[in-house]
Amino acid sequence: MSSDGWSNTNRRYLAMTGHWINKSWELKQAMLELVDFPGTHEISQMQNVIKPVVGEYGLTDKIVGSTTDGGGTEGPACLGLGYPLHICVCHTLNLTCQTLIEGLGGIVDTFRSAVKTIRASPLMMQYLEELQLEKKKKKEPKEVKTEEKKDVKENGEPDWTKGPWTLILDVPTRWNSTVDMLDRVIMLKSVVTDTLIKFRKLNVLAVTENDWTRLKLIAQSLRPFRRATSVFSGSKYATITTVFPVVHSLIADAETMSKTCVDPFLRSLYAAMTIDLKSRWEPTPDIWIVATFLDPRWRLSKHSAYEERAKKELTVMMKRVLIQRPYLVSKPVVIPTSTPTPGGPTPGTLGGTDADVSPDQLADLIFFIDAAVSQQELREKDPVQAEIDRYSSMQSCPPTGSILRWWKEHEDQLPIMAVVAKRVLCVPASSVPCEQLFSKAGLLVAGRRNRMSSNQLRNALYLQSNHGWL
Repeated sequence: MSSDGWSNTNRRYLAMTGHWINKSWELKQAMLELVDFPGTHEISQMQNVIKPVVGEYGLTDKIVGSTTDGGGTEGPACLGLGYPLHICVCHTLNLTCQTLIEGLGGIVDTFRSAVKTIRASPLMMQYLEELQLEKKKKKEPKEVKTEEKKDVKENGEPDWTKGPWTLILDVPTRWNSTVDMLDRVIMLKSVVTDTLIKFRKLNVLAVTENDWTRLKLIAQSLRPFRRATSVFSGSKYATITTVFPVVHSLIADAETMSKTCVDPFLRSLYAAMTIDLKSRWEPTPDIWIVATFLDPRWRLSKHSAYEERAKKELTVMMKRVLIQRPYLVSKPVVIPTSTPTPGGPTPGTLGGTDADVSPDQLADLIFFIDAAVSQQELREKDPVQAEIDRYSSMQSCPPTGSILRWWKEHEDQLPIMAVVAKRVLCVPASSVPCEQLFSKAGLLVAGRRNRMSSNQLRNALYLQSNHGWL
């Protein structure tokens, strides 16, 4: 389940979405509710809204993780109701980015002011576009050396034939908007500077070439966050399995750069990034580690220190499954049989007398029975450990393969663990599903629909989001 709050004019809403994996191992989601939430968002009031919705859908004892942004009262409310809490990874990464940007002083503010100045003037925006169109019309030389092409790419000159582009103004609450703004300013450096000179506004961008260099370093340090956010925002694949390796990689890379980077400015930037990331992500939540272990592409192979912890938590979850579904360990054991000896008893049976069974046949028969009994005893003693060992020894899924397809193909071999996998892998890494609902709601609650009631908005979104289930 994921939940988040949204405000529009004088209304405040709470959105809730449900996520699950069906029998065909396909990831599905649906809108559960969009509630008009008047008054203050206190934890008790939030619980009074969430609990009836969960009960109406029969999900009270089925929620493995409740994803929220961590900034409001949705998280504490879900935690108080006994739903395991999972903080939206994208939201937390954005907080790290904003903290870093605030600590950079005025360099980002300076470039932001230049963007605001140009965007606020239609004439400047028009001139910016005209400069790009002029560059677009210029034909490239017919023969360009490979080295010259490489220099052009390193200098950041864009492919003007794909333009024109407009400047982007960041919004603190919009994920990755700052790095998008910086990348666009860097790409359009020449035309932005010419535009400010033309309209005598160059004082707005009173920066040196060293400032431009630092801006590129800042954008470079923030781009991994944008890539991570893109991975965590998917809706067609399991995203929770990638959280631990990606976040762990961000921390490890930032820590390495803080010690090895030559540039002192960049070194201090990565040091601050390391501290902030560790403060937000340590200790690592159990659900991340279990989800990563259940991903057959890596199974924590590069993080062996966490493997025992994952197995311990997974064992607890699998034993809970056995309490609910004891029939998962009651499948009959198939005893291997050999080719019947002409005139003799069939191996695997005790037909005839002892005198009818040769010593070799009797030895084979005892071997087969002992092997079958040992397998049965292993399942009876600890079927959970048997499945974990079997899973660990199975062939991995290719890095570009579908983990849900892998589980579909191996479900019969891992019946208990497959149930846990279905419950864990459907937990969304971010609150993107709720954000998508809010985007649709923003289109519906337009200026000419400002009298649309909350119930009409809810019904319209419910029909649009869940038409496949109705």
